Amino acid sequence: MTRKVHFILQGKGGVGKSFVAALLAQHYQANGRGAVVCVDTDPVNATFSGYEAFHTRRVELLDNGTVDSGRFDGLMMSIVSEDADFIVDNGASCFIPLTKYLFESNALAVIGSTGREVVFHSVLTGGYGLRDTVAGFDWLAENMPVETQIVVWLNEFFGPIEVEGKGFDQMKVYQRGTATASRRCSGCRSRTSRRSAAISRPCSING
Repeated sequence: MTRKVHFILQGKGGVGKSFVAALLAQHYQANGRGAVVCVDTDPVNATFSGYEAFHTRRVELLDNGTVDSGRFDGLMMSIVSEDADFIVDNGASCFIPLTKYLFESNALAVIGSTGREVVFHSVLTGGYGLRDTVAGFDWLAENMPVETQIVVWLNEFFGPIEVEGKGFDQMKVYQRGTATASRRCSGCRSRTSRRSAAISRPCSING
């Protein structure tokens, strides 16, 4: 069985990242999907750590707004050495520093070299946070390596996720990603091929 490392990432706070992490953890526990390690790196709101049933590990990755290499290396050592899947919940303040560190370092390649699969989870929300969360997803999809995946979660608690009557699957940010995925599957190598090789159908969160 291929081990997976789930990173929940979004630059907007209060949109349901920890809720998504909790759903994933409950899925593992309820369906007997094997060992799972839960990690909370949010330096401000350690919501995921508050769920005692998950035995979440607290890791302070940031030091004055930048990723502390020693702490990050400790997390990486756990990911590549332990026989378990990982769910890593990250705060809004971690979004840019951590994603840049993941993309610019050799971290994702190291994880992949151990036979593990990296999955990014991006939460989009309606209402006041719509444009910010769409922009966060767009940045993630634009910069992520081609071998990783994005799972998009649609949180409509604050309102519908639509712009000018268009739902997420009709938005340009989604269509750009899926169109690139189709071109890559047929063998094309274009400048935009850094977009996701597999952007999953959105998962709805009904509040």
